[in-house]
Amino acid sequence: MTSYQFTAGLALAIAALLLPSAPVQAVPLTFTIDLTSSVDVVGFVNQANNNTVPQGPGSDSTLYSGSIQVDVDNLLAPTTIEFLGGTVIAADSGSWLPSSTAAANSGNPGTAEPANYGLELSVPFLADFWLAIRDLEFSPTSGVNAVDGSGLFPSTQTITTTQGISDYTVDFSFIAGQNDFSEHADLTGVSATNAAANGSYVVSGSTATLTMPIDTVLIVTDDMGANVFELTYTGTITATASLSSDGDFDSDGDTDGADFLLWQQGFPGTYTASDLADWEANFGSPSPAVVANVPEPASLALAGFGIAAACLVRRRRQQ
Repeated sequence: MTSYQFTAGLALAIAALLLPSAPVQAVPLTFTIDLTSSVDVVGFVNQANNNTVPQGPGSDSTLYSGSIQVDVDNLLAPTTIEFLGGTVIAADSGSWLPSSTAAANSGNPGTAEPANYGLELSVPFLADFWLAIRDLEFSPTSGVNAVDGSGLFPSTQTITTTQGISDYTVDFSFIAGQNDFSEHADLTGVSATNAAANGSYVVSGSTATLTMPIDTVLIVTDDMGANVFELTYTGTITATASLSSDGDFDSDGDTDGADFLLWQQGFPGTYTASDLADWEANFGSPSPAVVANVPEPASLALAGFGIAAACLVRRRRQQ
């Protein structure tokens, strides 16, 4: 880009800042989940009034991947944050009982198969219980929450399971005449409110780090709607997002004067000269949705364009 073009860009940036504001739109900032994020689970068996134990080493804990979308009012130092959803995916921690095809009227758990979690409970003179959670994914959403000066915000997200299967088998071999059974419950749509400690949004350089502690209870019911297991999930999901992408520093779908202002506020430190070069190269490239929502220029906006034109003429005369 020539110095003439750059001067034009700066002048147009001033004009863009003088335009009447377009309607505020929630534009998601996507965070990629750190693959070291982990969440543990403990099950409470209502029929036995007791907690489960892991089927094997690590069967009560697994790693997570995926993404989370949030909306903040300021990318560098937000005062509000809203969770818009995402896809938080549980990894398999091993092979656990029961089988995903265990017979409905049987207390035989079958053969261990890959699962996110594997829990069990043996109660003398009552029953043996096996539980496996498979293909688990969830999405966090929330209303608008305040972010304090340290980047902390309350963890009040609604955790909704977007897919997952709970396979469980109960063997009442200690009780004559009691029917054993296995069930395969669809967890899709099961939701609960997060009750963890504060989450955080912290910016370092051009990277934002989102921390979302998890402390929530999801209920597994049988085909009659009765509670069988209460699963308490605890852990921390950590995710990161880049704040510089083709000069669109506020992630609103266009590269304009507002982005240049953000660059000024974050340089040096959050943004670099390379980020400014990205802004220069992409200046004036709004998305169709943004263009459609910009009102007609008012007199103040026209004055801004006058400044731009004056800068262009003066620059040309000097060359």
